Amino acid sequence: MNLEPIGINYHYINGEPKNYYIKNGKALPSSYAILWCMLAMGINRIFSRESMREFLFRLAITFHSTNLVETWFLKDHLMNYSVGDGKYTLKLEEIAMHFGIEVVDHYNDVNDRKDFFARLSRGIYNAAYIGKMENFTVLAAERDASGEISLTKNNPAPAEITDEMIANAEFFADDLMRFIPEQIFSNRSEEIPGKEKQLHERREKIKNLPVFDLEKVPFDIIKKCAETIFIDEYAQKILNSQELIKKDLGPLIYLAWLLHNDFLERDDYYFLEPIEGIPFRYEDYMAEDKSYKLEETIEQFELESLEPFLKGLFINQ
Repeated sequence: MNLEPIGINYHYINGEPKNYYIKNGKALPSSYAILWCMLAMGINRIFSRESMREFLFRLAITFHSTNLVETWFLKDHLMNYSVGDGKYTLKLEEIAMHFGIEVVDHYNDVNDRKDFFARLSRGIYNAAYIGKMENFTVLAAERDASGEISLTKNNPAPAEITDEMIANAEFFADDLMRFIPEQIFSNRSEEIPGKEKQLHERREKIKNLPVFDLEKVPFDIIKKCAETIFIDEYAQKILNSQELIKKDLGPLIYLAWLLHNDFLERDDYYFLEPIEGIPFRYEDYMAEDKSYKLEETIEQFELESLEPFLKGLFINQ
């Protein structure tokens, strides 16, 4: 399986990465590295100075354990990685020439920084899983006895994120931005403004979506849902515990609310998923095999039967 269909969109890039792909039918090694980093760090596209700087900031946080910041100041290069049998070192000019890259068609260019901090470990895990498809590996930098950087096959482990790490990452990002030529930003693809207009329209649409709040659902509706989904004994147990209502019943009511108010759609693989902009915790619906099968959850708990209680709730408020 190739990585390009999963993420790399060259349409908004000017220059070498796009030309190389057109000519050779495959990505530059540095394109794989940047894709990996963006997936790990919650960077969906790099269309602006701000998103470029945020990429560099998150790079320093993500690769803190590999001495990335120190390596930059000592060696003038960044992370080490391998693609297939080749070993490479990512350089700043390679990041800069990927300005315009898009790897996830999300309505925001970057995910919220607090979310990045909270999900760093999961982000690295997911990116590492995808990297295996193309035999891509991040190589940790370790000093040998001579003081040189040697390569070892270890994925970077997320460290505790401290105020000092954040301050160092901010300084690192500002320092690197000074070395990116102005024309990288001024000569961006003519296709980018059209995409930005589309993204703005998507964000405006999302602003008008209703907000579900379990605490504002009338108790008689919660009671009817519990008694419909569960056997009487367990329904009463749940209704006597706010913790169980929130933990066991709440996610099912929310999924049923999405279903009956047309906030679910089918993806390219025909799986059900929330429409764009709807908050959703997939981990609340994890099956025993660690997969997320919303349709099976709907069938298992007969959530179709909750339509009389939930259709129209919180709509047009």
